[in-house]
Amino acid sequence: MAIRRLLLPLLAAFSVALTAFYVTDIVSTKSYASSCEMTYSWPVYTPVTWRGIPSHAKYQAVRVDMKQPRDSLSGVPVLFIPGHLGSYKQARSLSRHLWDLDPSLFDVFALDFQEEPTGLNGNLITEQATFLNDAVRAILREYKRQSKKTNKQLVIPESVVIVAHSMGGVVARTAETLSNYKRRSIQHVVALGVPYGNPSFPFDAEVNAVYDRMHNKREDDVVYVAITGGHKDTLVTASLTSVDKLLKVVAESLYKAVDLETRELMSDPSIRLAIAQEVLVGVNSEELVEINSNVSLHRTYVQDGYYPGEYVDYALLLPQYFTHLLRTKFMTLVVIMYALALQVFYAQVAQWQSRFNFQSTSSPGDLNQDDFPSFMSMMHPISHAPGFLKSGAEFVSSSLGRTRLGLSTAATVMSAALALAMAVFTGFGKSEVSSSWEVTDRLTVIAELIVLYSYALGLVYAFTKLFSLLQRFIVSPVVSVLDNVTDRLKLQRWMIIAIIHGVVQLLGYIRSSNMESSGVLASSVLAAFTVFVTYLVALGGNVSGTTDQQNMKCSLFAVLWLSIFPWVGKIAYFAGLLHLPPSGLSNDLLVEGGSYVAILTLLTYLISLSLDRMVPLPPTAFFGASSGQDAASAYGKVSNNSSVKITAENCPKCVFEDGGPGAVLVEYTNHTTRRVMVGKTGEVVYVGPTFRVVSCDCVYRFKTSRDFCDFCIRSCRLCGGGSGNFQEAAKYKDFLEDSKVELAMHALVPMIFQICAVVQVTYGLYRPHLSFYLTPVCAVALVIYHVALLHPIEARRIKNKQRKKTSKKKKSSTKSKSKAQQGPATTTAVPSTTTTTTSETTTTTSRNKKKKKRKSGTSSTTSPLIEEVTPSS
Repeated sequence: MAIRRLLLPLLAAFSVALTAFYVTDIVSTKSYASSCEMTYSWPVYTPVTWRGIPSHAKYQAVRVDMKQPRDSLSGVPVLFIPGHLGSYKQARSLSRHLWDLDPSLFDVFALDFQEEPTGLNGNLITEQATFLNDAVRAILREYKRQSKKTNKQLVIPESVVIVAHSMGGVVARTAETLSNYKRRSIQHVVALGVPYGNPSFPFDAEVNAVYDRMHNKREDDVVYVAITGGHKDTLVTASLTSVDKLLKVVAESLYKAVDLETRELMSDPSIRLAIAQEVLVGVNSEELVEINSNVSLHRTYVQDGYYPGEYVDYALLLPQYFTHLLRTKFMTLVVIMYALALQVFYAQVAQWQSRFNFQSTSSPGDLNQDDFPSFMSMMHPISHAPGFLKSGAEFVSSSLGRTRLGLSTAATVMSAALALAMAVFTGFGKSEVSSSWEVTDRLTVIAELIVLYSYALGLVYAFTKLFSLLQRFIVSPVVSVLDNVTDRLKLQRWMIIAIIHGVVQLLGYIRSSNMESSGVLASSVLAAFTVFVTYLVALGGNVSGTTDQQNMKCSLFAVLWLSIFPWVGKIAYFAGLLHLPPSGLSNDLLVEGGSYVAILTLLTYLISLSLDRMVPLPPTAFFGASSGQDAASAYGKVSNNSSVKITAENCPKCVFEDGGPGAVLVEYTNHTTRRVMVGKTGEVVYVGPTFRVVSCDCVYRFKTSRDFCDFCIRSCRLCGGGSGNFQEAAKYKDFLEDSKVELAMHALVPMIFQICAVVQVTYGLYRPHLSFYLTPVCAVALVIYHVALLHPIEARRIKNKQRKKTSKKKKSSTKSKSKAQQGPATTTAVPSTTTTTTSETTTTTSRNKKKKKRKSGTSSTTSPLIEEVTPSS
């Protein structure tokens, strides 16, 4: 038990220490001196205004020259594509180095993407790729137009050289998959720190769809020279090589790839690739055979992020294994934490539903307000482990015998082993896993999953402790103050939602002078997200209700909070639409924005239901509702009856030392167990306490009474045992038979959470965006649970509670109004005429009161009930 209590605190300490060391290493790595030299340039940026250049509401093409602008086109076109939050002005260094090699050999262009967060949303990648294809077509057409206009034999290029940074490389590769792409218009791409393998922010569904299309693209003659970041690149975690003066070397590789006689890019892709390897990697053509033979080893170094012996030079705190794991699998932690929250919520609801079973509850009065387990208590692996894993662990432990470790530890170890084995041999949802997976790779993945699961479990425990402190001292006081303000202003929830929507729409009109229909849609999405976040904070800071309801709110808050990551890219995209709205509203954009508003409204409605009520009671809680002895009527109530009820545990007549296979025994002592007369000699032998049966499940375990134990076949009028138990059990069986559909529907709701958790940790372990689809599924299940599966008796009780609350509010408001109307007593001087009139009025009212008293006195003799009601009225 001590190990079980200390497991979560130890994991939390391990996770916090690991995170602190990792952050310290990142900070120290950023502080290292850079080997790059400063490039000084004199850039001139000229917006391209050719007739064939595409017009776009957000994007534009810019020409980058040195010292003075040029109008003519005479060299090889080079187009720079910025990345995530990148600017077109980053092309100035590349332009300077190309200008140093030959001022007229290259024509440098750049695309202005308004510094959009390209890595957060796939729609931005698609829009930028579409504009890239149009810009490439316009640049190539401009070469033809100027050649005809000047009547000179100018070299008309067939393609444009692309130099892309970060997500700009993904934009360039995506452009080849679109319908407006002109074949062979892009033949050479230099990618600087481009995450071609997997996205750096994998929580957006559109980004993952872009990567799927990019990976399924057929191979062509385009040469991709990918130079990944060094030890300072913490987002694109790969180290291809260590090259001094990177842009200067890139410019040299482009210069050597151009035929100086024809002033064209070399058409043979193998020659261009060999030149890039020679310049960047530092090998000649004779050594290329050896390089190609060691491609697999080189890719291993790239995946690790460091070459052999390179890691030691950085003097980091963490070992290389943990550094590589956190740099490459850090986003997987969020996936595991989200699946863990789903599994914990499933375990809580399932255990809470089973609490109301007739077998587990001897009487309705045994129920109290602490039946829904807390989120913290269910975080232990043995508490939230699936049932079949627990069964397998119990079977193994029973077959091996009880060891010193105990059943709980053995079950924990067995559950973890089975889960890891199942995940490994199903492939974890990893797209690059092949059929010929080596044993060492499997063991490596198992070790990674053990570390990641332990790390995620410790982080969740630490965050839960931290949020409990924030909830107590910050969140709850703020939420209570806001609740008091809304109560004083008499603002209902729909009014608050309308106010938020109105404020966001007003800010949208202020931000954008030309508010299009797309801007209105973007404002609606942002307003719906603001409402959802507001309700989510209210859910986390609300401490009203019973203990069970608070535990349920805490678990639901954890699930919804961990599912908010996929919304970051979508909100960033619609915020950009609000800043620069397109001219029209397409059907795809309308469907996408409308679906987001619907999902956010669904989540907000679920939070609103959870703020007011507990999850519905299962049908088994209403067994015996006709007699008023159901568990639902006793749930949440404290019995004030001080009389001791005689049960099988304290009945003096029902003392049985043996029971059936499922019997529950307690220690028992009386005069018969204290001494025993032995034999003819009359020797008295004193013995210790014995055990007696207090409950047994033979009625549910066996079909016929012949197999029942003596305790179950007894007949006791004092405690109601025997035939009374048989009748109750028969009624309960008939009740379960009649409520099969309701029981299945109630059990399906928590099962949906478990199914979603299993899908997330198997198929979606490396697809974090699946939480965007799994959360609405769970929300729909809970909403149906609250609305459609609510028992009629419970619905009537909820209505009665709401009526009582509204009546109390009305009474309190009327009392406050009456006090305000009466006001404080004041003494003022009045004229004599007013005093006379007031005295006459007082005498008149006193006469009327006397008449009313006489009438009431005469009527009281005939109807005493009226006499009691009249004064109160």
